[in-house]
Amino acid sequence: ELDLTEEPVDFTIPRLHLTESITDFSSSDIESLKSEGVVIRSGRWSKEEENLLRTNFKDFQSLFGVYDTQILLGLVRPYKYKFENLRKFLKVKHFYVRLGKDINERSLSSIYMKARDTFSPFKKGKECTSSDVASIILLQKRYGCNWSLIGQKLKINSVDCYKIYIQNKMPCLKGKWSKTEVIQLISAIKSVENGSDLSTVNLKRISWDKVSELVPTRNSYQCRSEWRNNQSKIYKRISYQKWNKSHSAKLIILLKNKFKFREEYLINWSEVYKYFKSVVHSENALKRKWCIIKFNVPNEYKMNFSKTLDFCFKKYNKYIIAINQENF
Repeated sequence: ELDLTEEPVDFTIPRLHLTESITDFSSSDIESLKSEGVVIRSGRWSKEEENLLRTNFKDFQSLFGVYDTQILLGLVRPYKYKFENLRKFLKVKHFYVRLGKDINERSLSSIYMKARDTFSPFKKGKECTSSDVASIILLQKRYGCNWSLIGQKLKINSVDCYKIYIQNKMPCLKGKWSKTEVIQLISAIKSVENGSDLSTVNLKRISWDKVSELVPTRNSYQCRSEWRNNQSKIYKRISYQKWNKSHSAKLIILLKNKFKFREEYLINWSEVYKYFKSVVHSENALKRKWCIIKFNVPNEYKMNFSKTLDFCFKKYNKYIIAINQENF
């Protein structure tokens, strides 16, 4: 049977834990606590806090002789004791306050949820040492993102391997690329493409995940964007013409007379882009040019596609006349 006698704590309870409740604070409560100078931490737990939580939980178990974590943390309905007695036991023994001893900057709700996550017997994850983390990072460089293979070699769940890698890998930088990063990117593309000519690099066929593995401070999306927007132009040596109104007129002629698209969603931009390779660097850039043309059409949202084209045709009429339509 549970001992339901009051057992006061032998340490001072911090202001944040005085309520002894595991319900979340309201916004007004948080503001009032902050006005009193109380610090409320959130986010990732430090190792010191996790160690304190473990010692506090073990101390409570040994002090009161209740070792069933499922019962203490409310993971299952109590099968040994009555539910009311258990709640009273946790209250008179100040379980939540004892659990948060010396963790003064965390709310009891976050401490309780962290305890559930840490001590749950249903959790399949494995606590990894620093050597495990180092081996996961090393194997990821060797085998890429084949987490099932990495998990088999280390005898760790593949999902846990992925989570450990995400938590411990070098964070990606943001902003302007440094010269060393650009050099790393170019050498990475050369190694992935087996030393082929960089002017013939295909954006869709190259594995940017493999490239990003060789550029430790950037991810695959950043590598692709940097190459596509900045570095590829240097190696392709393409000098794009400046977009002018004659190009807008040419686009309108193509959409209206050449391809005769009935609706905007039917436009095959890859076909239209073939006529503008010396002006814009991609199909999306050409789409943006068309959106700019449409933006200057009054009440465009009320018009259908054919009426929009007719209006643009009239607006750019003098440029359209100047264009030799036989070229199309």
